[in-house]
Amino acid sequence: MASGNFKTGLAGIYDKLILLAGIIFLGVSAYVFYGARTSASDEDAAFERRIHALKPANPYAPDISEKIAGYERPVSLIAQPPLIHNDPDRIIGFFVPEARVFCINERCRYPIGLHWEKCPACGTEQIVKREEDPTADSDGDGMPDVWERKYGLNPHDPADADLDLDGDSFSNLQEYKDGTNPQDAKSHTELALLMHVADIKSTMLPLMFKGASRMPNGKFNCSFNYLHPQRREIMTLYVKEGEQIANPSLKVDSGYKLDSMEVKEEEYHDPVTNSRRTREVRTAIISNAAGKTYRLETDKRVNDDDFIITIAQDFKGGQDVVLKGDEEFEVDGRKYRVVKVDKDLMKVVIRGEADKRDITLSREGAAR
Repeated sequence: MASGNFKTGLAGIYDKLILLAGIIFLGVSAYVFYGARTSASDEDAAFERRIHALKPANPYAPDISEKIAGYERPVSLIAQPPLIHNDPDRIIGFFVPEARVFCINERCRYPIGLHWEKCPACGTEQIVKREEDPTADSDGDGMPDVWERKYGLNPHDPADADLDLDGDSFSNLQEYKDGTNPQDAKSHTELALLMHVADIKSTMLPLMFKGASRMPNGKFNCSFNYLHPQRREIMTLYVKEGEQIANPSLKVDSGYKLDSMEVKEEEYHDPVTNSRRTREVRTAIISNAAGKTYRLETDKRVNDDDFIITIAQDFKGGQDVVLKGDEEFEVDGRKYRVVKVDKDLMKVVIRGEADKRDITLSREGAAR
């Protein structure tokens, strides 16, 4: 009977015992985890303290700059040894290389001694007397040895190709290609070849056609809005056909002339009456001092075909040249005129007045 009561009582608290066991298990797990974390943190802190406690045996490196000062030049000569002219009677010194040239075989181009008769790499017979060979180029800089010696350059130094011996803005290599004298600042090709296009801007005509009234004699009296370039204000000018678009009393002249009026009939759809009707379309035909004509419709702006072009001069002392349309300009005593403009490609074609030769300028430079 007592056993039955015990089982009954145990069954009543069974859920609570299970809950208590779970709580005890979680508590023990948390304690163990926390203890492990604390132990690891303590070990990390101890490791950090040991690291910071270490002291270098030699905290400061000794200054050896004075000891190596005398070796700086020999070290630099090893990196870039000087190249001197070959002398058959001279004994080659330490760290001084013998003058060498490339094998004349274009497929080989092996560096060989200046006076070697045969290339050891490909076996090609060499031209021994290179000083007399007009095509010999010992340093491979694009300038023959004969030409370099003629103008005091070093045929064994390729760097002198990019130098400008006379300061005329053309390199020695370019002067060789152009057949000019690299020792004479006045001997060079056109300086226009050292220019590029900096900017091309479209411009609008400063005039807008506003309206016209027919007079008894059949002619038109027209009104234009004029944007004054200096005053930056819009002025209304009234003129008749054949007159200059100006206002003498205000000392204002637009620089354009009203040549004539063009009147046409055009059909249009009237949405009010839902019918086809006709109306008069008036176009003012004007021209500038150069005789260039423009057609202006009522209340419409018109692009001026004369672009504003900025050409940058890349030679010494050069300044930007700002041109409008086909204006003439001068470079180094030579006159040029713009003959073609491509705003999309940023290209301008200029023509020399003397030789009528065209030069194409772009953002990258001149096309020879």
